[in-house]
Amino acid sequence: MRRLFFYLFALLYFITVSESTYYDCGSTLGTVVGLEVSKCNNADARCTLHRNTNCSIAIKFSPKQEIKKIKAVVHGIVMSMPVDFPLPNSDGCINSGLTCPLKPGETYTYNAQLPVLQRYPKITVDVKWELQLDTEALANKTSEDTSQDIVCVIIPSKIQ
Repeated sequence: MRRLFFYLFALLYFITVSESTYYDCGSTLGTVVGLEVSKCNNADARCTLHRNTNCSIAIKFSPKQEIKKIKAVVHGIVMSMPVDFPLPNSDGCINSGLTCPLKPGETYTYNAQLPVLQRYPKITVDVKWELQLDTEALANKTSEDTSQDIVCVIIPSKIQ
């Protein structure tokens, strides 16, 4: 009976882990509720990002406090080194499906496009997508507060 329980637990754990397409990487001011990446099969271990296309992402999250201003920051993590992936619009409150300020406890969906440029090499990469509290845009800022993550996700990917 214990052996059956162990195998059942191991199977459920494997199914849960294999279907995950993202990992939380330090969400402090919010909670990730869900994530969708265009043309990404949840059963795949890595999302395939095709060069010379745009990748759509939708991050569903719930803030823990009122959020007045959001900055989106995206990096590719290659061999443990962050490489900037520039966004056409880094203001998370404009043209993203969000209307700031955001209220605590509500669920919101952030939408964006990530250009996958032709010049990007064909490599395995972890895409780190952060929605940060943009305190630079606020009147009362301190240097320690300039990059607090509302949510942070890592999306295992490969560029082809």
